[in-house]
Amino acid sequence: MIHRYSRHLLLPDFGRKLSQPSILVVGAGGLGSPVALYLAACGVGYLGIVDGDDVVEHCHTLKPFNALEIVRKYDIVVDATDNLPTRYMISDCCVLLNKPLISGAALGLEGQVKIRGISSACMVCGENSVFTQEDFQKFDYENFTQSPMSDKEAYSLK
Repeated sequence: MIHRYSRHLLLPDFGRKLSQPSILVVGAGGLGSPVALYLAACGVGYLGIVDGDDVVEHCHTLKPFNALEIVRKYDIVVDATDNLPTRYMISDCCVLLNKPLISGAALGLEGQVKIRGISSACMVCGENSVFTQEDFQKFDYENFTQSPMSDKEAYSLK
């Protein structure tokens, strides 16, 4: 098995640093699956996968009541989800736990990657933030991200 990672291990400090972190990939779809595959192929120390389907290590969906407990176990979080409520929740969770967050999104042949930084204007991660872990667990992310335009019954094209 060590032969597989021999080129990584030859690089000074890189091989050791790569085999130590634990990384959580949230979303096992079109973006999360290849991310998990490449991380595993690189020899990442511990890899966790969370998705809404029953094909993953943590056999439940990431929700505010269990997100802090799951994310706390990992050093780095990769957000490969495709819905806004979950993306907001993962970002807030990483802010509260001071975890690095890498977010990715893809549509067709275009994509973007973002590494979360801290903004002083942010109500969750700003200098005078009052957002607590209790607030996080009670927050309704599903309704927070809904707009009148997202109500498909109210606005239909005829």
